[in-house]
Amino acid sequence: MKFITSSSLFLSTAFVGVLALPLWGAVPPALTELATDGAAAVEEAEARMGAAADADDAEAVAEAREALNNAVVIRGVDGWLFGLNDVRHHAAGPFWGDRAAEVAASSRNPDPLPAIVGMAEQASAAGVRLIVLPVPSKVSAYPEKLDPTLEGWTDEARATFLEELAEAGVEVLDATDLLGELRAEGHLSHMRTDAHWSPLAVEKVAAQIYEMVKDEDWVGELDRAEVSLDETTLSVTGDLASQIGEEKETITVNQVSLGGERVRGDQESSIVLMGDSHGLVYGHRDLLTTRAGLGDHLAAQFGIAPDITAVMGSGANASRMTLARRGDSLEGKKLVIWVFAEREFSRSGSGWPVIPVVR
Repeated sequence: MKFITSSSLFLSTAFVGVLALPLWGAVPPALTELATDGAAAVEEAEARMGAAADADDAEAVAEAREALNNAVVIRGVDGWLFGLNDVRHHAAGPFWGDRAAEVAASSRNPDPLPAIVGMAEQASAAGVRLIVLPVPSKVSAYPEKLDPTLEGWTDEARATFLEELAEAGVEVLDATDLLGELRAEGHLSHMRTDAHWSPLAVEKVAAQIYEMVKDEDWVGELDRAEVSLDETTLSVTGDLASQIGEEKETITVNQVSLGGERVRGDQESSIVLMGDSHGLVYGHRDLLTTRAGLGDHLAAQFGIAPDITAVMGSGANASRMTLARRGDSLEGKKLVIWVFAEREFSRSGSGWPVIPVVR
């Protein structure tokens, strides 16, 4: 296997001691300060909310909830909004091996490396190609929009970890270069007021995944349906904006029809899309719009609907648990795409247990 270059927010009450963590590599002080201040603000707001609830003071509960929302959503420059957990993840430095227990949101199975390598080994044993796609965060894509002093910063820990995954036999799609190309061409790679990548980024990644596998025999044997695209411009409220009452932003999406109908997840499909809301955004009624998500655009590329097991919330475990409960050991599958926010590496609320998907 090879290394390819190219949301909800979990609110943890655990204050992982960011102040006590040494800076590592190129992690700048601005990130550490934002992470530390944000974590402390969350802790304070949650304490206020608990006290207000105990006192049955509805007004105080509402004020504490507003303070909590303002703590987990960081206002950057030029109207850009960022999630605190993204910042905390990047401020942590290395998040695997011996460091995992120091920085992870969960004390149980804090190290993502064994779980991801284990999933790759299981897929390989079943004759299935697994592509792991940790979506670069807005912090890593637009650090200067979070804080102008961060311009030019790159996350060395992320790059090192992805290299370790590749060395362990995991096929990783690193979309960093692809998203950088979008920005260089004047397009957004991420939403300005939402935690997710942009509609165009979703389309480009779907196309890249197809390019990676198009020469495999099974792809040529697919019974493809007719595909059509309908360009639509919408005014939407991003998930971060909705928490603090910020304004809407405008997006343009290409909505997909397959055989004249909307794409519906097919459990019998040879392609599995698993992970978190990055696999659902623009394709789920609760995530800005429909018919334009990664599942839709994979369908547009391959001509068949994928088996969609992505969920809102847990990119680390929920999809693996779904596949494990099926008990079919990925029988009939040819390609599994595991997409999740890169903050999951350290901010997964349930850790990274090894889950036996293939038995």
